[in-house]
Amino acid sequence: MHYWINQFLATPDQPGGTRHIDFAARLRRQGVPVELVASDFNLTARRYTRRGGGGSIRPVTEEVDGVPVHFLWAAPYRGNDWRRYANMVSFGAAVGAFLSRAPVVADTVFIGSSPSLLAAQAAAFAAAFRGVRFVLEVRDLWPESLIEVSGRDGAVARVLRRIADDLYRRADRIIVLAEGSIGPIVDRGIDRGKIVCVPNSVDPAQFATPSSYPDVTLRADRFCAIYAGAHGAANDLDTLVEAARLLQEGGNDRVQIVLVGDGPEKPRLVGRVRSQKLGNVTFLDPVPKAAIPGLFSRCHAGILVLRDLPLFRYGVSPNKLFDYMAAGLPVVTNVPGECTDIITRAGCGVCVAPGNPRALADGLAALAGDPTATARGAAGRRHVLEHFNRDNLVGRLRNVILGTQRGPA
Repeated sequence: MHYWINQFLATPDQPGGTRHIDFAARLRRQGVPVELVASDFNLTARRYTRRGGGGSIRPVTEEVDGVPVHFLWAAPYRGNDWRRYANMVSFGAAVGAFLSRAPVVADTVFIGSSPSLLAAQAAAFAAAFRGVRFVLEVRDLWPESLIEVSGRDGAVARVLRRIADDLYRRADRIIVLAEGSIGPIVDRGIDRGKIVCVPNSVDPAQFATPSSYPDVTLRADRFCAIYAGAHGAANDLDTLVEAARLLQEGGNDRVQIVLVGDGPEKPRLVGRVRSQKLGNVTFLDPVPKAAIPGLFSRCHAGILVLRDLPLFRYGVSPNKLFDYMAAGLPVVTNVPGECTDIITRAGCGVCVAPGNPRALADGLAALAGDPTATARGAAGRRHVLEHFNRDNLVGRLRNVILGTQRGPA
C-alpha cells in the first residue's frame, strides 16, 4: 500500500485541481494500490467538507473514483494570519499520527507533497520510523514562493528552508511539476538523478463532452475571456482589472473578462470593479472541478496572469493553463518563461509583457479580433493532449513509485 499526502487535495465535487485523484485512480487500475491523505478543511471554501464541523478529529475515509481518501482534521482559519500556520501544523501532526498506524507492507512508499512542508516532513519522519521509502512531490518551491510573493526573508523562511533541504536529502526520489524547478533543487546539493518531472496535465475524457453549466451572466455578444483560479497576492489580478478599465475607457465593448474562484484578494477586487463601474468584468463563485469544462465551453479564451517574479518564470506548472488548452481555448498570458514557451510551441495564444495592463489589454483585444482564434485554441488542445495527457504520464509516476520500493527494515 502506498500513501500520497496532499493537504490541499480537491475532489471533483470541489474547486481546485484533481491531479492526485486522477493519477491515483489510474494507478489503481494498473494494480498500484495508492491511497490519498488530505485535509478535510477545504482551502478554497474555508470549511470542513466531510464532517459536520470541527468537533470530531477522527479521520473520515471515503472512496472517490475508486480511490480511498483519508480526510484528516486540521485547525480552521479564514485569513492569512497565525491561524493558517496553526492549520498547517495541526495537519502535519495529524499526518504523523495517521501514518504511524497506517497498514504497511513490504513495498509501501509514503509520498509527501509541498507546499505544505510540515505535512511532507511528517511523512518523511513516519517513513523513517516505519522503515519504508519516502518520495517528495514538489508542487511549489518553498520557501522560494513565500519569499518572492511576500518580499520577506525572515525567520519563518529560514525555518522552511531548513525543512526543505532536509526533505530533499531524505527523499529517495523527488517529483517536480515544472522542469525549471530541477535546477534550484540541484543547487541545494541534491543529485539530479533522483529528480523526475511529472507535470500538471489533463484528463482527456473530462473535456471530451463538457457537462452543462448553470446560466450565469455571460453575454452572448461578447468575447468572454475567463480567468479561473485563486484570487491571491501572487495572481496579479489588479493588472487584469486595470486592463479591463483601459478596454472600457478605450471604447472596446467586445471583451468581457470573467473571473471565477476565490481568495483573500477577491473582496477588494470586487469593490474596485464596482467603484470604477467596470461593466466588462464579471465575478463568479468557485465551481467544482467537474463543472469547469461546461463553463469553459461558454467562453472564448483563457487568461493566465501572475506577478512578475523570477520564480514564476521557471518554477510553476499552472493547472489552469492545461485546462484552458484542453477546452480548446486560446490563451492570453503575461507569464514569461516556461508558460510562455508552452503557449508558443503550441501556437495557441498571445504572450504579453508581465505587469503591464496596457499590454494585457492590447493582447485581449487582439485575440478578440483574430479570425484564427478558434484554430489557435484547437492547436492548443492537440498539443496538450499529446504532451500533457494524464493517460500517458501515469506510467512515469508508476515507475517512480515502483522504483523506490523497499521492505521495512
